[in-house]
Amino acid sequence: MCRHRSLRLSRAGVFCNVIEARYVRTCMTAPTEQLAADIAADVTGHTPSGIRRFTTGTSHYVFEALFANRLPVVVRIGDQSARTEMEGAVYLSGLLRPQGVPLPEILAENAHGEVPWLVLQRLPGTDLGTVIANLTTAQLERIAISVSRAQTITARTAYTKFCQKPCPQRAPIPPR
Repeated sequence: MCRHRSLRLSRAGVFCNVIEARYVRTCMTAPTEQLAADIAADVTGHTPSGIRRFTTGTSHYVFEALFANRLPVVVRIGDQSARTEMEGAVYLSGLLRPQGVPLPEILAENAHGEVPWLVLQRLPGTDLGTVIANLTTAQLERIAISVSRAQTITARTAYTKFCQKPCPQRAPIPPR
């Protein structure tokens, strides 16, 4: 089931079926830039002027969709085995963003579908992995303090269905 935050439900349900059918037919091994462009266009109502795959990261297929007349978005697409991770990302975002953890807004999602995906706000800046070697000690210390704050909030907030107290050793999973 699609839960688009920026689309009407009737349109969203049809869109999910189209995207899933396209995925199954055309990109059994890996999602393509075209699939990311289709998702971004449907969610935003604008045709991307460019799609770029992020080369950093260890899982999922993550693309930046650029537009001539709006801010870019990030399209994160997983294979069927990534469904639980995508559901967990939606769940954690709902818990942590209101507590002040700096996470991108989820603009639309289909975490439960045959082809799980998220469309996210594109945060400004450059990937830390790309620039870390050129940062000063003071810059690295500020980053470490920010990460520590986010981890503290996460440890206080992150509950699982297996724990009734903060349980930082296990990532929360959404109740089914």
